[in-house]
Amino acid sequence: MIRSLDCPFCGLGYTDHAVDWGWAWSEGRADALREQGRDERDGPFKLKCELCGKRAWLNYFAKTVTSAESDSA
Repeated sequence: MIRSLDCPFCGLGYTDHAVDWGWAWSEGRADALREQGRDERDGPFKLKCELCGKRAWLNYFAKTVTSAESDSA
């Protein structure tokens, strides 16, 4: 599903790299939460476009992506 979506910055489709980066980000987030004694059933999923390098949040339910970049980026 992710590869069918376009990056909101450059307009090009996400690649396997974006999916792999997102899973690595999710694993890091889960590890950090566990270290703090916390847990999360369903958390956010972040993507990083291989082509432009910008990051976006994935909404699984709406099948949309929105900017995860700060205003200063």
